[in-house]
Amino acid sequence: MNSTPTTATAEQISIADKELTATVQSVLLKMADRLEPNLPGIADGARRTVMKVKHRPGKSLGHFAEHAHVKGGTRKHEILLNSDRAQGHFHGKQPGCDAVVTLAHELAHLYAAEHGVKDTDGAVHNAEFGDIAQLTECFVEKDAGGSHCTTRLSRRGQVLFADLVSEMERAFIVHGAATSVAPHAPSSPRSSLTPTPAAPIPSSSPTPARKVDPLMSLVPGNSLVPMPLGGGGAVGGSLTPRQQRAALAAIEQVQLGGAISALTDDMRHRLAMRAMENVAMLSGIEGHYLAVAPLAEARIKAIVDAYTLAASAAIQRFGR
Repeated sequence: MNSTPTTATAEQISIADKELTATVQSVLLKMADRLEPNLPGIADGARRTVMKVKHRPGKSLGHFAEHAHVKGGTRKHEILLNSDRAQGHFHGKQPGCDAVVTLAHELAHLYAAEHGVKDTDGAVHNAEFGDIAQLTECFVEKDAGGSHCTTRLSRRGQVLFADLVSEMERAFIVHGAATSVAPHAPSSPRSSLTPTPAAPIPSSSPTPARKVDPLMSLVPGNSLVPMPLGGGGAVGGSLTPRQQRAALAAIEQVQLGGAISALTDDMRHRLAMRAMENVAMLSGIEGHYLAVAPLAEARIKAIVDAYTLAASAAIQRFGR
């Protein structure tokens, strides 16, 4: 019995990518707004950027193209986000955080383009790019080839974009559920499904056993197997093709709900772990500032406590 999810169709992936785009566009603009104080003009540049999401297995995690579009006489940039995060910095385990890192990386390219900064030397991300990427709150390190890589968010970025990472994680949960579908019956049940004999019906007069069309039903293992179905009208009668399709749709919806529930519980665990890491980091920073600015003790403690309470509330609300 095979319970491994099949690959979604190209059409299903395309639809899921379009739905994910709205969230990614919103997150990009919010990130740019928060970066505006250190990078003046980046928010306006982000608003003149076309955001695209596309499933590109094995390809780059993101891409920036300067003046790739002309709309209404206005030249617009393009940022593309790869919705396949399996080869991302966290190996697919934190797609929301990974996507935010990619957006911060592409915002660095956007800012460089807006200000005429040459940020690459061929395929190498140069020191100028590294300086800007640090201001978009990326953690920057050089690889063996001398390219400045953005492998994760900086500590400040982890706090600055914490809610946006959660927003992206939720969006990727929905995207993942929409692009991982369980095996289902072909569209022509009478021609392609093998009939299963119904159990004999006890009767005072012998009644020959009749064959009925099978209906796919959930069994342990979260897979679908044929199950003989009687009932409705006459005992042993078969469902119409329309009734079978409706039943299959209902069963697939139950499976989808179960998958989302499991992913939601896993995401709540990740949020809790991330919140604890952030609170621990803020507590360490709090100790430093209390030492150098003792008169600000009440205000500093209030800020850290406010974050802690907000994070706790977000974890409790998540998935409800």
